[in-house]
Amino acid sequence: MVAPVRFVGILIAALAVAGGAVAAERPSHPPNLPRYDLDLKVDTGSGLVSFRMDCTWTNRADKPTDRVLINFYPNYKIPPGDYLLLAKTLELLRLNPRYGIDKKGQHGTISKVAVHRVGAAAVDPKPIPFSYRNDNPTALVVPLQGEVKPGESVSFEVVGSIQLKQLQGRWGQWNGITFLTNALPTIAY
Repeated sequence: MVAPVRFVGILIAALAVAGGAVAAERPSHPPNLPRYDLDLKVDTGSGLVSFRMDCTWTNRADKPTDRVLINFYPNYKIPPGDYLLLAKTLELLRLNPRYGIDKKGQHGTISKVAVHRVGAAAVDPKPIPFSYRNDNPTALVVPLQGEVKPGESVSFEVVGSIQLKQLQGRWGQWNGITFLTNALPTIAY
């Protein structure tokens, strides 16, 4: 009788030690994926979301680049003529279009972009000019203060805000629920 109890005790102790070792290991982050450090403030009363992001991006292409593209979907505005198509799409999904379509659009603002490091060189982190592409109003073009060669990284800060509307969709507020799906800037390349 004593032997099975001792065996079970040893097994439990071994699993506890092994479980602790497994829990202590953190999965490694692939070095070529973007890294984000986010400071987010959500005021649910006014519907204002303020953010500050430190981003690091590694050039995985086989040629250097002197710019980074950032997707910022809250800058989107429905083009003239597309409203009817979007409304019909929502109706097919059994949703009322007025609850999900924002006719005004452009509820996101990027107020500052500052590059901190390009490749191995630290640069002056002053705000730099940026623009949106004419053919894609959600693609923010950030010119760099030098080239990022293949395998090198660039680090920069993005500061902005989003005004949430009372709509169902990717970002907004509805029936006391706040959602930010695809609302924050992400590095495209």
